[in-house]
Parts: sequence; structure tokens; C-alpha cells
Amino acid sequence: RFNVAGVELDTPRGRGIAKTIRDGELPFATADRSLQTAVETSVACGNLTATTDASAYALADVIVVDVHLDLTMEAATAQPVLHMDDFRAAVATVARWMRPGALVIVETTVPPGTCARVVAPLLREGLRARGLPADGFLLAHSYERVMPGEHYLDSIVNFWRVYAGHTTAAAEACRAFLESVVNVRDFPLRRLESTTASETAKVLENSYRAVNIAFIEEWSRFAEAAGVDLFEVVDAIRQRPTHSNIRQPGFGVGGYCLPKDPMMALAAARQIFDRPDLNFPFCAEAVKVNRAMPISSLTALEGMLYGSLTGKHIALLGISYRPDVADTRNSPAAQFVEAARRSGA
Repeated sequence: RFNVAGVELDTPRGRGIAKTIRDGELPFATADRSLQTAVETSVACGNLTATTDASAYALADVIVVDVHLDLTMEAATAQPVLHMDDFRAAVATVARWMRPGALVIVETTVPPGTCARVVAPLLREGLRARGLPADGFLLAHSYERVMPGEHYLDSIVNFWRVYAGHTTAAAEACRAFLESVVNVRDFPLRRLESTTASETAKVLENSYRAVNIAFIEEWSRFAEAAGVDLFEVVDAIRQRPTHSNIRQPGFGVGGYCLPKDPMMALAAARQIFDRPDLNFPFCAEAVKVNRAMPISSLTALEGMLYGSLTGKHIALLGISYRPDVADTRNSPAAQFVEAARRSGA
């Protein structure tokens, strides 16, 4: 259906990733054999390649932007700071090479307002600099709902997707593209009014989950003190359909999304919409609570070992945020290990 070219940065790492894909292999570990088979088959039949040559964008009818946009917390103020330089550079590169009329779909999790106030101006500027019509692009946002692990590919094809266009024409073009790769018969698409609404949906979705996790964490402390099996309690509550998604007690929150996404709206309010009056106390507290979860687990363990971890041997099974995933970013296990070593374990 498509000839697909993955474009990586022209760095040693990027060149290595591109070569690995051209060799018919995935550049990361996965338990999903169907994803590996899809790559092998697509490369073998000539539908998939990878390069570090940005001129590949000039060949594309559809350009999917899926790059990092990092957010960190200032230690002194506990305020979020967006690091958009790499993201802006990626969009500017697309603008230097894209053909007029191409569809640009941003899948990156971005602060609300990014497509309208950052991406669209960069695309206009790049096209204008080439002597082309400044509005000669179709821009849309459709965030990932991918679930790495055993069913990686299935979670892309067989799951609900949300999308929105910067213009009506862009929305229609995005819909047509998504319908060609997503099982929309069983998982209908959901169109929102604006790209800012789509961006908000992704951030709110992840923030809701992070707050839910933090909420159950404080009840875990009470359950331990009162001698209550909170897993049993949660299972009983989940029988009620309206409460079926209540979280379980956990060890920590890891991965690329939940540790930072709840702060995206606050960052957008400050850095994109110039609204310092808007605050997100629930999200901020949830991030704080979730980051402390591994230390709470360590404290509980220390209590079981009579108040000291000195000289104790601890076996920690599992590093990433979910089974069969090689992504160890923001791993709560790493935080646990570092603190345990400082305590003499």
C-alpha cells in the first residue's frame, strides 16, 4: 500500500539504526514476533527502508513526525521546562524538504498548542524560504496509543485512534491515511475539533492514569498500617462497572510517558499560552507521589529487615515499566537500586 522510508539523524547511532532496519531487523528488543515478521517481509519486498538522508522527505506524500520532546523539572522551583529545540529542528528539516501539499501528521506527545503555534509556523517559514506557497501543507495531529510488549504491532493496528486537522482538508487527509493502516471497522476513528484538542486528549489521558496511580499509593500506606490486603479491596471495588479502572498498588511509575506527561499542560500554559495563572496541583502532586513510590517500597522493605539494609542482599526482578519491554527510561527499579546501595545493601 505504501513505500515507507524511516528517517534517522545522521549520527553514528542513527546510521546504525537505519542499517539495522535495511537489514530487515528491528533496532530494539521486542517480544512481538509479528512485528519482527512485518519488518522482515516489508524489507524483503521493497516496501520499507531507512536512511539518514533528509532529502527522503521530498519523496513523501505523508510525513509522520514521531520524535522526542523532552520535559524536565527544575529542582529549585519544581516547575516543568520544555526542551523543544530537537523537536523544532526536526520540523524545520521537514519544512526544508517536503513537497507542497504533503500531509504532515504529528504523533509525538506534545504540549497542547504545539501544532498550531509551533509546527504550523515552522512549516510556513520553511516553505516560504523556498519560494513556495506558505500554506502549501496539510498538518494533523494523531497521538499514539501504542502498547509496547508482546502485542506491539497489534496495539497499533487494532486500537482506537484520535485525530484532528489544522484545517478541514488536513483532517480529511489524516482520516484517509489512518483508515489505511488502522482496523477502523472494529475501532472507529474519533475526530476532534482542533489539533490543540487532540494534543490535550493525549496529555489528559496520561495525566488521568498517573493521578489514579498516585491516588492508590496513599491508600497503600494506610492499608499496610491497618493490616488490610488492598489488592483484595481493589478487586472488590472493580466489580462495580463505574470503578473498574481503579489502579492497583505498585512499585513505581516508569517509561517515557506517565512520569512527565501530567506536567505538559502546566508547561503549555507557561511557555505556549503565556498563562502563568493556570495551575495543575493534582497533576503536580501525582508526579511527586509517583516518583517517591520506589523509596516507599524500600522503606517498607527496610522495616521488614529490622530497620537496616546494611549487608543485605536484595534480588530485584524486572527493570522496565512492564513485561517484555526493553525501555528502561525513568525506571523506578533504577531509583530503588541506587537508594538501596546508599543504604548499604
